Amino acid sequence: MDNSGAPWIIGGSDFLLRRTGNTWAAPTGAPQARTNDVIQSGDRLYAGQMNGVWRSTDQGATWQAINLGFGSSPPMVRDLDVDGQAWLYAATTRGVWRYRLDP
Repeated sequence: MDNSGAPWIIGGSDFLLRRTGNTWAAPTGAPQARTNDVIQSGDRLYAGQMNGVWRSTDQGATWQAINLGFGSSPPMVRDLDVDGQAWLYAATTRGVWRYRLDP
C-alpha cells in the first residue's frame, strides 16, 4: 500500500492483481488478459487490455467491461488517458476511442 492506504493495482502479461496489505490477488471479475495500462480518475480505476476497457468503482476489488461503442469484438487497448474528469481516451489497434465519464 502507498502512504494513503489505497490498494495497489498492477497489470502485465496475462494478469491484473490487487495488493491489500501484504497479499496480491486477482480481484473478483478481474479481466485475466494482457493489461497494457491501468489509470485512476477520481475514485475509479480503468484497465486497458487485450479485450477492451475495464472499470472498477471499488479500488480494484471488482471489475466490469465498459466496451460501449467497440462492437462485438473489442480491440486491444494499448494506452489510456483521462482528460480532466470528463473523458477517458483509449488508444486501440483500431484507432482512438472516447468514453464520457460519469460526473
